Amino acid sequence: MESLTEGECVSGRLENKVAVITGGASGIGEGTVRRFIAEGAKCVIADIQNDLAEELAGELGENASAFCVDVAEETQVEEAVKFAVSEFGSLDIMFNNAGILGSVGPISEIDGDGWLRSIDVLLSSVFYGIKHAARVMIQQGSGSIINTASTAGVRAGLGPHVYTAAKHGVVGLSQSVATELG
Repeated sequence: MESLTEGECVSGRLENKVAVITGGASGIGEGTVRRFIAEGAKCVIADIQNDLAEELAGELGENASAFCVDVAEETQVEEAVKFAVSEFGSLDIMFNNAGILGSVGPISEIDGDGWLRSIDVLLSSVFYGIKHAARVMIQQGSGSIINTASTAGVRAGLGPHVYTAAKHGVVGLSQSVATELG
């Protein structure tokens, strides 16, 4: 299989589709933003690392916009969805991808506040993204919601306790919501 060169559009299958990608400024999110843009999409790079998001949006041009968001805060996720609709006219793809490793250590030593922050970033943010994207997509009559999970979401012992618990939650939430939204 031939590899793509930077900016090359393979199929145009995402032509004029609008995506919000949380955690879009680095890692899997950045790679997804680059690929979606190459496939013709318009992307909101929703990330707490706003400098990186702005830099990436500047590099990618008019089809990319940065939006600073702490995904652990529901109102900020809602604003990111609203921004996509006002900036690009719709929301076709919601990629709930932001994440952190979370509190590391023996269960008897994990700080409760750190645990809750990790759950908010890794799991509650996915709920917020699904909720607010679904409101737009149901009204539009279409859309796709993608949630990043992990092997840790189906098998214990592969990461910190909070990461494993949250990713199990992402898998369960995704399956449950799929029965409602299809």
